[in-house]
Amino acid sequence: MNSVERVMAAVSHREPDRIPLDYWGVPEVTERLLAKFDLPDVRALRRHLNVDLTYVGPQQEEEHVRHLADGSYYDQWGTLRRWQALPGGGGYWEGVEWPLVGNEKVEDAETYRWASVDEFDWEAFDRELDHYEGFAIVGGCISTFAVYLELRGVENSLADLALKPDYAAALIENIANQQLEHFERLAEVAAGRVHFASINDDWGMQTGLMISPTMFREFYKEPIRRVLDGVRAKGFGVFCHSDGSVYGVMDDLVELGIDILNPVQTTCTDMEPRRLKREFGDHVCFHGAVDTQHVLPNGTPEDVRNETLHKMDVLGRRGGYILASCHNIQDQVSTENVMSMYQTAFEHGAYPLELPEYRPPAASGT
Repeated sequence: MNSVERVMAAVSHREPDRIPLDYWGVPEVTERLLAKFDLPDVRALRRHLNVDLTYVGPQQEEEHVRHLADGSYYDQWGTLRRWQALPGGGGYWEGVEWPLVGNEKVEDAETYRWASVDEFDWEAFDRELDHYEGFAIVGGCISTFAVYLELRGVENSLADLALKPDYAAALIENIANQQLEHFERLAEVAAGRVHFASINDDWGMQTGLMISPTMFREFYKEPIRRVLDGVRAKGFGVFCHSDGSVYGVMDDLVELGIDILNPVQTTCTDMEPRRLKREFGDHVCFHGAVDTQHVLPNGTPEDVRNETLHKMDVLGRRGGYILASCHNIQDQVSTENVMSMYQTAFEHGAYPLELPEYRPPAASGT
């Protein structure tokens, strides 16, 4: 099987020749692996790791990005981002100012426009797709809840649902409309080369949802349905990303027709992998699940081997699983641990699964 066939078999809940693999890592980890294996770029790294899936999205052209003297910048939503370093190394560009704070009339929510589709480098996107020929490709990113957070900040985005419901409904509709407009252009350029659209909405926290299931259904479910209907009408599958515990809306996500659930944080409340596989394994392909909170950063290579075998055993039976780290591998994870995961998966992931004995790490979920 080639990578596309392998991924599509897993998504269709059939057993491919082996469990498909993916790579998620922060830039610092990627650079370290490139240096170790003397590889020229991340495309070569994905091939070296026998990865089957990749992500390609259009980037806003630099001439349209407003940079400030301290290095911070305004992103495509109009959010001011500043670099926040992590104690263990690396960091993220975090939002510190949000464009719709103080603009709280319904007409503000209905009319706000962020970066035009014409501000993105579609030619570079087109070339990048060609570079990844042979991979199953997730193209672009569609969000509703996450974009609301970018426009209003976390506190306001949550409070609006209770205190400003008309404003919230109007803004969510505006977000969905602009996301569909962006995706229309993406679909034109992708020309059959992209297999999945990614909906990235972090509804989950460590112990539950950021909003109640009732609020999700009242405000977000139908706009998301409209977006996903547009995605599927263009022939794309749906790759759904949400960190944390999303069990409270799993029935809704299944009803909305997601194909892949990522990143499957099994250390979060109600996200036990056996339960997820039993209740939703006939409907959703699980992606990720190898623990990045405890085992990968703190365990030994043997611990990582056990963790990888455990997730293959629980989630990989009868297909329906793409193995990867549970979100980005962070800089404090050793190269030995990274390679233990990929070597274990590649050596033991052939179907029918015949796994060696292993001991699941206590921190990996049950």
